[in-house]
Amino acid sequence: MALAGVNDVYASGSQLLKAFLGLDLAASQLYRVTNYLGEQITTDLAQPVEHPPLVDDELIYASVDGSMILTDSGWQEVKVGRVFTSEARIEAGKKGESQTRFRLSSSTYCAHLGEHTDFTPLFEASLGPYKSQPERLVLLSDGGVWIQNYFGQHYPKATHILDRAGGPVLSRS
Repeated sequence: MALAGVNDVYASGSQLLKAFLGLDLAASQLYRVTNYLGEQITTDLAQPVEHPPLVDDELIYASVDGSMILTDSGWQEVKVGRVFTSEARIEAGKKGESQTRFRLSSSTYCAHLGEHTDFTPLFEASLGPYKSQPERLVLLSDGGVWIQNYFGQHYPKATHILDRAGGPVLSRS
């Protein structure tokens, strides 16, 4: 039921449930059930992610960004974080004759619609045990003020990369 609720607008989810399962639910009921189940997993999202131990000189990359989306309550910022290691990068072909393309074999995501103060515990959880190794941590961002403040305050020993329109800028804090 919750999958129908998050897949599309609630009215469409109700129509799917009616067509495939014969359930006649109002969109408002589907909304309540979906919201209730979503709230139940909030504590699970804040649990640290278990990552495999790092090998040799493996680095941990973590990126954070935010984007404005239009919701029923008006414009709100959704924040997204991604964590992956240098070992997760695998070759995925060539671009032209000389440029190798890569893809990631695995990564961890976290996201939150709302204040950055509610997002950062989720990001911390997605880092899991990696956050205790700042010398191996490479943090990427677009320079958003809240992101730079957060990275600078919590991970001053990490390598910080500012990705801007003219290309990335590497800095050691």
